[in-house]
Amino acid sequence: TMVAGGNRSRQRATLMIDWLFFDVGNVLFDDAPQDFAAMKYFHQAITQEHPSYSFEQMIDEREVLGRRGEKLILGQIASRYLAAEQVAKVYRKARQELAARYDEVNLLLPSAPSVVQSLARKYRLGILANQPAECRASLARRGLLDFFTVVAISDELKMRKPDSAIFQWALSQANISPQKAIMIGDRRDNDILPASQIGMKTIWLDWPGHRQRSWFPDDPHA
Repeated sequence: TMVAGGNRSRQRATLMIDWLFFDVGNVLFDDAPQDFAAMKYFHQAITQEHPSYSFEQMIDEREVLGRRGEKLILGQIASRYLAAEQVAKVYRKARQELAARYDEVNLLLPSAPSVVQSLARKYRLGILANQPAECRASLARRGLLDFFTVVAISDELKMRKPDSAIFQWALSQANISPQKAIMIGDRRDNDILPASQIGMKTIWLDWPGHRQRSWFPDDPHA
């Protein structure tokens, strides 16, 4: 993460940067509704075989794994109760149906348009995100797509973060060296670490909770 001491250092750091690359989930869009909906898909499948398994229990298990810094948490939980083929089946169903409801479950963060417009006056902007192809049309519907000169969406490119290939592709399209670009993301594993490893500067958005974004369930146990 770029840290500069003093005004002179900050000015030098700013002059070195030409491009800003944005993740989408929890940076431009709040994907908490999508995460919550995905949990409901898996909870419904689990309770068909384990009727006593409560949604509160799933939330508790997710919190424990999250505090440990585990990855693919929902898949880990589902795999405790369902066979691998059932987990894959539920995942495919959830992914397909939630993609069809993309705007509904990926809410535009209220500050995103003004922030993007302001930064576009000073920098070239790009998207670098693990997202379904529907993300591009959603950015367009929300008036954001035209601000981004390079758009690297995982499902379109068949590459995913943290693989350095998708970062290198985006930098190549921008015709820029890593040292002159910043990656802005909310995940250390997918955004910050791989970007820094290839020489990009980084800004980590560490959200304290859904209330700081734009959505939280009225009844998380419903």
